[in-house]
Amino acid sequence: MTTLRRLGRSDLEISPIGLGCWQFSEGKGLVGGYWPALPADVTREIVATTLAAGINWFDTAEAYGEGRSEHALAKALRANGKQNGDVLIATKWWPILRTARSLRTTIDERLACLEGFGIDLHQVHQPAGLSSVEAEMTVMAEADSPEEGSHRGVSNFNASRMRRAHAALATHDSLSFRIR
Repeated sequence: MTTLRRLGRSDLEISPIGLGCWQFSEGKGLVGGYWPALPADVTREIVATTLAAGINWFDTAEAYGEGRSEHALAKALRANGKQNGDVLIATKWWPILRTARSLRTTIDERLACLEGFGIDLHQVHQPAGLSSVEAEMTVMAEADSPEEGSHRGVSNFNASRMRRAHAALATHDSLSFRIR
């Protein structure tokens, strides 16, 4: 059995290794095209092996196949007998050519793609949006239900931008993490 570790100062207990789900993109989208489409039974087997190894968290993103990775993950988790709350899911908002305002509407899209699984860690995927880090963190902090992301963070940010994100979230009593 894998020993779980606390993620930062949060209450999340995660395995030292998580499963990145970019490969579940079904070969679709700008970044999903890096991977060939996997049959659903292979995705189920990957998730089953991951769960059997004691891994309890999964990293996905809207950019991974335009939500297909999230759909595939949800189906594979359900096929392996998991339901919301049994595992931790981290997903990411793609900021390229978008403002922070779009983050609010994409939370609902993320939840729809996750088919009943909530978002445990919601992150800004890249530091290249049309809004400031502070504006993005403000929108993230305004999530009004646990399903929308009980924890917020950033991915692929340098140390300076990560500190700015952390400071912005702190003004809203939210915590910031970087897990990549």
